Amino acid sequence: AHSRVGQTVSRAGAFMKKQLWVWPIIAVVLLSIIGFSVRRAIESTMKDNLASQLQTLLNAEVAMLETWVQAQMSNAESAANSQAFRELVEGRLSDPAATGQPDEGPTGHDILTRLRRELGPMMSSHDYDDFFICNKSERIVFSSNEDLVARQDIPEFDVFLSEVLDGESTISPPFASVAALPDENGRPRTGLPTMY
Repeated sequence: AHSRVGQTVSRAGAFMKKQLWVWPIIAVVLLSIIGFSVRRAIESTMKDNLASQLQTLLNAEVAMLETWVQAQMSNAESAANSQAFRELVEGRLSDPAATGQPDEGPTGHDILTRLRRELGPMMSSHDYDDFFICNKSERIVFSSNEDLVARQDIPEFDVFLSEVLDGESTISPPFASVAALPDENGRPRTGLPTMY
């Protein structure tokens, strides 16, 4: 068996010496195999690096978003817990028609003016556009947007109002506005992306 292998090798060597045209073909095949292997290795390394970079970026974006959400909820809690705010809305969130008691004290317009004054600095410093205050029946009692006043059971608000009325601070997912908001040209329109 050993002599057969030797004979085969010596015949192949003789063939290769006589047929010089075979060498370039072998070189091309070998270089193609090496090139394909190197390309696959580089491609795999680049994909792994890109995946790692994208995961790092995603983690950073998620952390930044979570920090932003916490800051927004903290802003809302801080405003809602201020003594001046509580005094303005205390006793005004019940429905006088439902309780049978007359509406006494400052008018809703006076309270809304005071609320705007109280919440104004926070709203402008954080670029908030709108606010509303509702009662436990989800009826909007006060709002900086007149389109929302006295509205109740707005389906788009159900997602976050149930949590808020259970005492949890939350941020709504983006949804199309149900009240008219100024668009990029300052014209009032409904259907603009909004969050509360």
